[in-house]
Amino acid sequence: MSMSIIMTTTTRSMTRTAPVAAMIMTMITKNMNITMTMITTMITNIITTTTMNIITGYLAATEGTVTIDGKDVQKDPEEAKRAIGYLPELPPLYTDMTVWEYLEFAAQLKNIPAKKRQESILNAMKMTGLVDVAKRLIKNLSKGYRQRVGFAQAVLGMPEIIILDEPTVGLDP
Repeated sequence: MSMSIIMTTTTRSMTRTAPVAAMIMTMITKNMNITMTMITTMITNIITTTTMNIITGYLAATEGTVTIDGKDVQKDPEEAKRAIGYLPELPPLYTDMTVWEYLEFAAQLKNIPAKKRQESILNAMKMTGLVDVAKRLIKNLSKGYRQRVGFAQAVLGMPEIIILDEPTVGLDP
C-alpha cells in the first residue's frame, strides 16, 4: 500500500502575517488508518483553516510550496487535488439539489468514471448515513445532515487523503 505524503515548506498566505505555527490535521488513507500529523514552525496560535485551504489549493500561498506525492498544488493542481478529499468548515452545498444530485455533480467534478459513479455515490451515502435522505433537497435538511452531505462529497471516490476542517460542527452527539 502506498501512503500519500503532504509536504510543506514554511507557507504563508497574504491573509496572515506570520508563518503557520502548529497544525493538527486528521488524514484518512485508503486503508482507513488515521494519522495525526503535526506541522510546527515558529509561532503559536495561527492555525488550520487557512493552512488547510493552502494545502488543498483553495488559497494560494504567498511563500513556500505544498506538494502531495511530489505534485505541487499550485503548479500541477489537478494531479495534486486528485489525491485529496476536502470538507471545509462550511461545506459549499447547492441547496436546490437533492443529496443524490449533488453527489452526482461532485462525482463528475472529481472525474469519477461514469461506470463507477453510482457505486461510489452509494458507498459515500452509506458511510455517512444519507441513504434515507437521497431524494430530499439539501435546503430541507438539518445542519447536521448538511454536514454529512459535505463529508460524503469529501469521501466520494475514496481519495488517498481526506482533510476535514471542523467535521463535527452541527452534528448531533
